[in-house]
Amino acid sequence: MESGINHPDHQLISLAEVPPGAEVRIRSLRGGRGMRQRLLDLGVVPGEKIRVIRGGRGMPHVLMVKTSKIMLGHGIVRHILVSLSSAEDPPEGQN
Repeated sequence: MESGINHPDHQLISLAEVPPGAEVRIRSLRGGRGMRQRLLDLGVVPGEKIRVIRGGRGMPHVLMVKTSKIMLGHGIVRHILVSLSSAEDPPEGQN
């Protein structure tokens, strides 16, 4: 089950594939209701920009979400779909 924003003009990739230093926009959360709710509680919300600080295959991922750093395991970040963020992205609700 997915929740979030579907943008056909954005190529979606798993957050697990994003290299450290990149800034991306969260587009969709996959997985069970409990996992999605936990991510939402941490501020990992569709439409939000985040920056990958550290991470890699088999390693925890450190993310900058707003003004907080959070750490998520590789198995969880595979369920977060993102697109590269850009200045051209419309604000939420203006699609």
